[in-house]
Amino acid sequence: MATDIAYGPARLALQAAAIAYLDRLPDGNILTHGDFHLGNVMMTPQGMMVIDWSKAAAGHPAADAVRSEMLMRFGIGPADWVTNLWRDWAAVRLRKSYLAASPGVTTRSIDQWRPVVALAWLRARDAGRTPAFLRYLDKALTRAGLPTLR
Repeated sequence: MATDIAYGPARLALQAAAIAYLDRLPDGNILTHGDFHLGNVMMTPQGMMVIDWSKAAAGHPAADAVRSEMLMRFGIGPADWVTNLWRDWAAVRLRKSYLAASPGVTTRSIDQWRPVVALAWLRARDAGRTPAFLRYLDKALTRAGLPTLR
């Protein structure tokens, strides 16, 4: 994640502050999916199965929850106002599921991981719904006491 922040488009002062902040976050050694969204879930005769583990890693599950939240809200797909409402509703439901089912995931831990996961996201993705994503990122940076994009 530090590499994605360092090579992303944020200004150098923000990159340095975010990497220092990342270094203070708790390590995790839980299996994380890294790309969990509806396209990576399929129905089988045994029930729902999560597929495409190509980005799996050991890490903190709250970081995975944030990444999934961003994929739900800002990932590739339609961006009309009705779809955006659905995406936001679905992201809230997904976050609640992570909170209920993942040991070590709390509202606080999700909030702590959100600014660095969102900054890392900027390196390789066109942040869909860009104005909404930039507001999301700035809010996360502010809550963490980090410099904002502006």
